[in-house]
Amino acid sequence: MHEATGCSYKEATEALQRTVAKSFFTAYSLATTHRSSIKEYWSSALADRRKAW
Repeated sequence: MHEATGCSYKEATEALQRTVAKSFFTAYSLATTHRSSIKEYWSSALADRRKAW
């Protein structure tokens, strides 16, 4: 029982670390591509808006 608990605890810790690392990576990539992405998003959104009108 104790081994299983330790194993699941280790797996949970590793999963948590992976999640944190993934969120950090996502935030970093968003920050690096922030300006261009925002610009592209708004230009495409405005173009779609014009087409819709």
